[in-house]
Amino acid sequence: MILLLATVALLPVNLQEPGESVPFTILDKGASSGFQSPREMFVSSQKDWAETWAMRLGAAPTKKALPVVDFERDVAIVAAVGMQNTGGYAIEITRIVRTKDAIEIFVKRSSPPEGTKPGGGATAPFVLARMKKPDRPVTFRDEEKK
Repeated sequence: MILLLATVALLPVNLQEPGESVPFTILDKGASSGFQSPREMFVSSQKDWAETWAMRLGAAPTKKALPVVDFERDVAIVAAVGMQNTGGYAIEITRIVRTKDAIEIFVKRSSPPEGTKPGGGATAPFVLARMKKPDRPVTFRDEEKK
């Protein structure tokens, strides 16, 4: 019986996802952007990055400088919730993992608790990050659905 308990205690460790952690840098994040619809994508050219940044800024009165990305070696990652009619929504990139077949970008979305009354105005949460150019296909995964 003791042997069985020891085996069960080790089981969760063996079920962890295989893969190597991929470093990434958050370039910008917040609750207000011009991203009207949800999106998960990566940008691999300066032209597309400038267009994405302009979309991120939307109609903001203060224009922030375009973050530098060296597209010879890096790509930019975009994850956005899209326009919501109230506050309480958020999105984050929690980790990036290189597996045998893919680069997996894990995204966690949050929403206001059920029954929360609308308030605080419209929001459009987003996160922008940078990572090295992928050497295999990229997939986005929900953190909750590991």
